[in-house]
Amino acid sequence: MYAFGIPAGVWDGPHSYGATARVFVARGTLRIGYGASNDKVAAKPYPAGNVVVVPARAIHYDGTDEKTMIIGTAVGRWPTRYLDGSAPASAGTPVRH
Repeated sequence: MYAFGIPAGVWDGPHSYGATARVFVARGTLRIGYGASNDKVAAKPYPAGNVVVVPARAIHYDGTDEKTMIIGTAVGRWPTRYLDGSAPASAGTPVRH
């Protein structure tokens, strides 16, 4: 389980997790898109109160246009794998290439 704030305008590049993650949006609006394009316009908004399920190994990107707080859970380890391999780990998970 993890919880953290995302400052307005911050986006995480295309990546996937090793396990299914469940993300609760506690404040603000989290935007998530699927695929390798990092198309911010296509990212679907999930306002506070929503729970988003991100399937294991689904390539996705996320970010926000406003200050946002999220709480995420998964069962076991869920390493983060970035497509370009250059981004640091997010959500406290180790990067495995």
